[in-house]
This record gives sequence, C-alpha cells and structure tokens, in this order.
Amino acid sequence: MEKEMLEFIDAYENMYPLEVHELSDASAYRRRYDRIVATIDSNLADGVVTEDHIVDGTIPIRIFRANNQIDEKPCCIFIHGGGWSIGSLDSHAAWASDVCLQADVTVISIDYRLAPEHPYPAAFNDCLTGLNWVLENAAALNINPHRVVLYGDSAGGNLCAALTHHESISGNRRLRGQVLVYPALHSGKPLPSWIENQHAPVLSLAVMQICWNSYMQGQAATSTSSPLLATEFIGIPSSWIIAAENDPLYDDAKIYHGKLLAAEVSANFFDGKGLVHGCFRARRSCTISKQAFEWSVQGVRDAVWE
Repeated sequence: MEKEMLEFIDAYENMYPLEVHELSDASAYRRRYDRIVATIDSNLADGVVTEDHIVDGTIPIRIFRANNQIDEKPCCIFIHGGGWSIGSLDSHAAWASDVCLQADVTVISIDYRLAPEHPYPAAFNDCLTGLNWVLENAAALNINPHRVVLYGDSAGGNLCAALTHHESISGNRRLRGQVLVYPALHSGKPLPSWIENQHAPVLSLAVMQICWNSYMQGQAATSTSSPLLATEFIGIPSSWIIAAENDPLYDDAKIYHGKLLAAEVSANFFDGKGLVHGCFRARRSCTISKQAFEWSVQGVRDAVWE
C-alpha cells in the first residue's frame, strides 16, 4: 500500500479515539466523525459559493456553484455517506465543491434523517423528496433538468442506486447517470469480500454490520434498501462504480457492476487497487485517491455533458 494511503489510514484511525463507554453512542460517533472531517477535509475549493435551502420544511440541501456562474448548468445531486447514521451537508462540503469545479456542474447536496433515530425508509424518502424538489424547481435553480446525475459514497451510494432503481420501476427517465463510490448495496448473506476484508482499515465488517442493523432495524430488505436485490434494470442510466480493494464493500460494487452489464446497461468500473473505504477523503493528498476521484468526476462529466 502506498505511503500516502498509509498516512491517511493512520490519521483517520488514530485521530480522536472514542472511549469505551462511547462505542455504542451514535451522538459520540457523529461528534468524532465531524472532528475528523473538520481536520482532514473541510476546505471548500477556491471559487465555489454555496446557498442553503430547506425542502418540505425538514430536508436541508446545499447548492454549490462556481462564483462566476451565469448560464444554466447540468446538475450533480450529491448524497453523502456515513452508514446512514453519521454525516451531513458539512461533512461532505469540501468534496462536493471539488466535484462542482472539476466537473463544471451545479452540485446540489441533499441531507437526510439519520439512523437509528430514523430507520429505513426515512433516508430514502428524504432523498426522493429532495430529488423531486430539485427537478420541479430546475428553472429557479438555474439547472438543466434533462442533465442530472446522482453521486454518492458508501451509504450515499446506496441511496443513489436506490433512487435510480425507483426511477426505473416508476417508468421515469429523469436521470442521465449515477456515480457510486464504494457503495453499500447488500445486507443479506455475507459476500466473499466481507470476510476477506473483515478487518480492513477505516471500515471493518463489524462496523459495517452495525450500520446496516441501525438502518434496517430488523425490516425485510428491498431493492430500495439493498439495490443488489433489484431484478428490473430497464431505464437504468449510464453508471460509474468505484470499488476499493481493501474494503468489505468491494464485492457490493463488483457484483452490482456485473448485474448492470448483464442487463446491457452502460456500466463502468474502477477497480481501486490499494484503496480503502473512505479514501476519497485523501483525494487532495494521495495520488491513487486523486486518480480514483478524477475518474468519478469524469463520470459526472460524461453523464451530463455528452
């Protein structure tokens, strides 16, 4: 593994350790995550301005634009990760700002209610409400409603894939693409990579299962909670999927990519050798993370500009 990646892992895992009594405390995990992100990935890209709104009285969204934008732009809807239980508009703001500038799009980041206080389908419903609001208000937002791509990491990748399949089942054709960054797509029988990478850095199998249990709370899985269960792929837009080699979720991404290809969906796969879950946090400092991030940005550009 590259020195830069090892330095990222060391910083992430050893920064602000939790006390034993805090291990089962969701609020403590959130505070720790927010402190880590504020330390390693909080600076917005130069030249980006933001604007906050509340959708439907409860759902925060944040709009990222180049500060000199005048003309209508394509839109990238960004959904943050965090195991459905941590993360916010703030935690992924720097990342969203980089996508905004490098893909030359307006980015709209959608927040959602967190588990365990708000289990499935709360997060999915909030993201669907946010997606509908964006498309219904495209003119006021100065975006092109016919050039919209979804982008999400981890649990955010899950929610993007869930939205994409919901759109397909509903017969809608409102999306030009989806970009899924080490997505969590399966909550059933363990996949091989779950076991092979059960002690992986940043995200272990034990933590991953805690996240799933917190989100589902015993409910039966569906294609909008576990997109690997989807059987209908008609209308799924072009997809770009990034997997990290040292990540329990590696097979989630790889198997989903294979299903899309089998259904003759245009699907692209980045096999992230040497990468770990969460590595896009190191996109500004680690060469291999930067390469994977730039591939994801090119996916956004290909989806909405071609």
